Order: sequence, then C-alpha cells, then structure tokens
Amino acid sequence: MILLGDYIQVRELVKDITVDGLLQKYDDSNPYMFAEIIEVADEVYNKLNKYANPKDLILVFKRPAKIPFIESYIVSFKDIIGIMEKEEFNNL
Repeated sequence: MILLGDYIQVRELVKDITVDGLLQKYDDSNPYMFAEIIEVADEVYNKLNKYANPKDLILVFKRPAKIPFIESYIVSFKDIIGIMEKEEFNNL
C-alpha cells in the first residue's frame, strides 16, 4: 500500500516497562502508545529520516488518534508525541 499525506501505518508494541525500579505493566487504557513503523508516506519519511532510518524508530502517539487497519493502525504525523530509537525503547 502507498500511504499519502502525513499518514503512517504502525504496529503497537506491547511491553511492560520499568520506571525507577518499579515494574509498570502494559496498560491498553493509557492515553499514549508505543508503535513501530510498518509503512510511511514519503512526506513523513523525509521528516523522520532526520533522526534515523524510520524503520529503526519507535513512535509515541496519542492512542485515541489511531485508526484500526488490518492488524495494524494508521496514524497522522501530527499526533506523534515523541520519537525514540529501538535500542532506547528496548532498554525501558
């Protein structure tokens, strides 16, 4: 599929995270979610490529902004809260 505009197809990452030594269980009711990129529109690819290869980035975005799409989600670049590299996410 070719995405247009500022859209990104993502897959949610489900992970328990340790914060200050305390385990925080994955909670699908959090107002945000972590996701890896599956496909990205050219316009957004160029924006994300400033940081690293978009396939190596993890996005944090507003959960209510997601659109379900065939075992994945479509989100808009404007709804991204933060960007981190996979290594940083894996160390959480």
